[in-house]
Amino acid sequence: HTNGLWYGSWRGASDIRLKNVVEHLNVSIEQIAKMPVFNFTWKNGKQGTYLGTSAQEIQKIFPAAVSTMKDGYLAMDYGATALAAAVLTARKVVNHEERIRELENRLNMSEAENMKLRKEIELLKSLYRLT
Repeated sequence: HTNGLWYGSWRGASDIRLKNVVEHLNVSIEQIAKMPVFNFTWKNGKQGTYLGTSAQEIQKIFPAAVSTMKDGYLAMDYGATALAAAVLTARKVVNHEERIRELENRLNMSEAENMKLRKEIELLKSLYRLT
């Protein structure tokens, strides 16, 4: 910590053994969606209800973001976890955008083919009337 700046990553206690789970919440995005998210209160009496998960759950997906503190409890690197979640979300968005472009191209090709067939039908109708 220098001149009001913090260098490094911040880790906070997140061990499930320190939490009273109040409510499990559902989130989405493949692996991350499988991780329980819940409201909890700290067992040490710290006031308030918090939103989160546990280091044990994060460790299953992002083991490098979890470390063991001197007292044996687990801590997690919230920045690394958030970054990993953002990257996974970005990948999903990119995949969806690629799929949208692919479908738009197919639609454009279908519309062009449809237009061509309409012109051929009109031509056939005009020829049929001449006979």
